[in-house]
Amino acid sequence: MTRRSLGVGIATLAAVLGGALALQAHWRDGLTAHWWAEVEGELRFVTTVVEHRPDYPNVHRALSRVAQSWNYARDGLPRDPMPFRARLETTLEVPAAATLRLDASGRQRIAVDGEVTDRLHAGANRVTVDWWGDFDRPTHLRWEACDPDGRRCRPLDAGAFTPTRTNPAILWIALLALGLGLGLAFLLARAAACPAPHRARWLGAAALLLLLAGGGWVRFYDYQVMPELRENGDELFATWNGWQLLEDGSTVGWSMWASAYGDRVEHEQLRLWGQDWYLIRPYFEHPPLMHVLVGVAAHAGGAESFAHAKLSHTRVVPILLNLLTIALIFGLARRLEPTGPAALLAAALYAFLPTTVLQGRVVKEEALLVPMALGALWLFLRWRDDRRTRWLVGAAALAGACTLAKVPGYAFVVALTMLVAAEGVPWKTWIGAGALGTLVSLLLPLFAALSGWESFRESLHHQSARPVHFNIFSRWFDVTLINHNVIGRGWALFLWVGTAWGLATRSRLVRAVVATPLVVYMAAIAIGSGSWTFGWYSMPLVPFLCLGAGIFLAELWKKPNLLGGALLALLLVMYSLNFVYAPEFMKTPANWPFLRRLITGVVFVLLAPWALVEIWRTAPMERLARGALLASLAVYVAASVHFVTTYDVGFEVYENFDRDVYFDR
Repeated sequence: MTRRSLGVGIATLAAVLGGALALQAHWRDGLTAHWWAEVEGELRFVTTVVEHRPDYPNVHRALSRVAQSWNYARDGLPRDPMPFRARLETTLEVPAAATLRLDASGRQRIAVDGEVTDRLHAGANRVTVDWWGDFDRPTHLRWEACDPDGRRCRPLDAGAFTPTRTNPAILWIALLALGLGLGLAFLLARAAACPAPHRARWLGAAALLLLLAGGGWVRFYDYQVMPELRENGDELFATWNGWQLLEDGSTVGWSMWASAYGDRVEHEQLRLWGQDWYLIRPYFEHPPLMHVLVGVAAHAGGAESFAHAKLSHTRVVPILLNLLTIALIFGLARRLEPTGPAALLAAALYAFLPTTVLQGRVVKEEALLVPMALGALWLFLRWRDDRRTRWLVGAAALAGACTLAKVPGYAFVVALTMLVAAEGVPWKTWIGAGALGTLVSLLLPLFAALSGWESFRESLHHQSARPVHFNIFSRWFDVTLINHNVIGRGWALFLWVGTAWGLATRSRLVRAVVATPLVVYMAAIAIGSGSWTFGWYSMPLVPFLCLGAGIFLAELWKKPNLLGGALLALLLVMYSLNFVYAPEFMKTPANWPFLRRLITGVVFVLLAPWALVEIWRTAPMERLARGALLASLAVYVAASVHFVTTYDVGFEVYENFDRDVYFDR
């Protein structure tokens, strides 16, 4: 190893660990929260957690703390939300004497330095708050410091709070930071040591590692809290069915059409967290492959019954599959665009797209379907490069297995067969690929025949009975959801237009590999879902759109122009900035003059570099435009991180934002 590479490695490790130490300031702030729940008239201790944000703005975080630590073996199934008690302990530091005020639901008791009082003295105060409430009602708690006379109050910043115990997660975070630092140091040291022609490979690996770290952080942030545990009941049947399959080989799940099965199935009713679920055995409304994976997580988490499974365990599975998807997008783009920044840009778009980050936490079949489909395409490209049969066999088998994750996944067998046929190979080759994919897909009806054919047939009947209309396709272009929350329209439009632009400038192969699975699956899911639209339905389209939009951005980097820059600035960036201010702020007439000045300035700043490069196509102007591209992506990432990390509040503040007629005037 050369001195240069050694120096690069040491500097990288020092920089990562220094940054990690700087972030420790966040982990030093907060409070310690002890939670009890009322069970059969008795308070039962549930858990102790360290909160690094002292406020509980709504019920989501408070409820998740109890639900994700519930002792099912001791306390049974929580049929309904229950009364709770929380004891919040912290050292609260204020610069001057003040009165502590809690804007909170329920009942509270404040003690300062062991005395029941709300008076704070200048400096550090040992504060204990006992909080009684009920999860069946709106729940919130906010901390404020008021002047001694109580007339003027201000919110307390998280930096004023210090928990009474250390968060045990700090050790794991420190180990992950050390691992990240060592990995980056190794990759950058290799890049510094190797000849220039091979340097890009190591730098690309370092960039991918950073993307996986950033993408993993935003996906794991508050993953137990949002989306809220009662928001998408599909997470339950997937987990329940997977747990039961691994337990004794039988199937169980809740069904919207439970009564339609009649006496062909066993019926059971289960009430959990205030919701009634009608279960059937055997259950076969979705393929089992994803269910088995989350069933493994539920068993590993200690669930002794299917209903005991917790999202804190099962959601780890889709998040890890989402990280695999980021790596596969990078790998696919590298094969399609061996040089240039397309791979990095495509993976970055996917890694931080807020709708994908939040929807990607949810236990849904699409979480597995996506990396399987991308893996099949990657194997296809390997086969195309060297014509080794094993790659094509692997691609066909993996495409066929997509059906075992979700029935419309068979579309990827069709797409793969089309791509192979387009290579001009003998008909036996592409027919064989399609036949192998179909053969693997047939494992689904075989499993249905073994576990409950009548249930399978009945479920197909109800799935195919959904209403269909001529408007089933337009929604895929500008109606984006997180579960049921209609939000993300600007991001979706950017991806679609960017993909169309990017593919128009590329070879037939690139267009085919991106567009064929995109269009074929869109047709399958649109016709299959009919008038039903949920956030997870479009997830298999997003990786291909990110690939196309990444290619567009790479072309824009190479040849800056006003129209392309406007697409980036006015759709991706401007839409992201919608979530800086709450809708009510933007609707208030008194704020309109400020917003007009601000937005005018933002539009000018965003478009000016692209206008200049359109007029004067010189090297300095091209560098300015490329700087604007990087700055725009930085704003997108920052706004995305803000959106995700505040979604516990934003879920209600921006609910169905894209259907708010005020913003469509």
